[in-house]
Amino acid sequence: MWIVSNLIPIAEESQLIRKLNLFTIEQACKYATVGELKTVAVKVSSKNFGHGLFVQEVVEILQRFNLPPQCLVLEVFEDMLSKKRCVDELYQLVEFGCQITVADFGMGHISISELRALPNPKTKVGRS
Repeated sequence: MWIVSNLIPIAEESQLIRKLNLFTIEQACKYATVGELKTVAVKVSSKNFGHGLFVQEVVEILQRFNLPPQCLVLEVFEDMLSKKRCVDELYQLVEFGCQITVADFGMGHISISELRALPNPKTKVGRS
């Protein structure tokens, strides 16, 4: 029996997560153009960062759908903020105009002072 919760770990192990995340961002942007959504939020994996491609790929998707960058909220996990490669690219995306939400904040990966150093983060408190 296939369990959906197995999809993300398998996708991350096989490196398909990058394509899956880009497809999800693309579909969210597509739906935003046909509806009256003000923002769309997509959780992204740390595997998207560090290749030097993710920022440009997101910019191209937004431009293709003619969406302003502030319409896209990228949800990242707290542990990603302790990885320089992730933070550098998140800064670029925020400078472009995208929004960042930290999912599961409070899990102990970063402190509140480190969170404050990030550009305009929103937080979702973790369940523990």
